[in-house]
Amino acid sequence: MGNVSMMIFGNYGIRAAANAMQETSRRIIADGGVQNVSRLRRLKLASFAERCADTAAEI
Repeated sequence: MGNVSMMIFGNYGIRAAANAMQETSRRIIADGGVQNVSRLRRLKLASFAERCADTAAEI
C-alpha cells in the first residue's frame, strides 16, 4: 500500500507544476513579455510561506 500513496502524492506535485507553467505562460502572453513573471512568483512564494506558517501554528 505504501507505493500507491506515493503515486497519488506525486500526482499532486505534477498537477501543481503544470498549473504553475500554464499560469506563467498566460502571464507572459498577457503582458507581452517576461517583465512581471519574477514579481508575480515572489508574491506567490511569500503568500505560500505565510499559509505554511499559519498551518504550522494550527498544528
